[in-house]
This record gives sequence, C-alpha cells and structure tokens, in this order.
Amino acid sequence: MNLLSIHIRIYYENTDAGGVVYHGEYLRFWERARTEYLRNLGHSQRELAQQEDKIIFVVRKMTIDYLKPLYLDDYVFATAEIIKKGNASFTFEQKIIKQDIVIAKAETVCVGIDKNAKPVNCSHIIKNL
Repeated sequence: MNLLSIHIRIYYENTDAGGVVYHGEYLRFWERARTEYLRNLGHSQRELAQQEDKIIFVVRKMTIDYLKPLYLDDYVFATAEIIKKGNASFTFEQKIIKQDIVIAKAETVCVGIDKNAKPVNCSHIIKNL
C-alpha cells in the first residue's frame, strides 16, 4: 500500500466566521490520514503505545504549502503516502484534494519514540513498503 486517502466533509467547526477553513484544521485532517495509513498496515497507534517496547509516533517536522482555500460543506480527500523510510523515522507526502485539485500539500516527518522520548527503531512497522 503506497497511498491512502480518506474522505472529509468540512463542517462549521472547521471554519472561521467567514466560512473558510482555519489553517490549523489541515493538521487534523492529515493526522487522521496518517493514523488510517498505519491502521491499514495492521498497526493501531494505541496498541503500539501500550506494548512493552512502547512506540509512540510524533511529528518532527512538517512543511506545508497552502494553495487554495477550503470552505464550509466542501467534500475533500486527505492523503498520506510514505515517500522515505529510515530506521526511526518515515516521511509522508500528504495532500488535501478537492475535485482533483490539490488544495494544500505537506511533507511530514514522523519519528518513533519510546517511553523515555528516545528515538526507537520502527522500521518493522512499515517493512513491506
């Protein structure tokens, strides 16, 4: 599995007084897409965090390009695709797409850490990619 996309409806709670999606909401949409990506690989973030060799994923770096606005009631896709793998990290390319138009895109670097907030090898989680 290389690319995952999820549907998202824009609700009033996602917008400002003018009905435009607040920029911070995109982070929530992309978080959902990354979580579903891992779930489709057979990994629940909660289960990984509760194991003896606890792994928690944190965002280390995110670069975002906001290209067009989103509005109340828009129906979009949030995507996630791993484009680079390391031992303790992986990089996602992520997009928000409305009617085949890229509205925003991000490159998100996630790191697996242990209970002491130290980087931990998580390559086995995404080994088949």
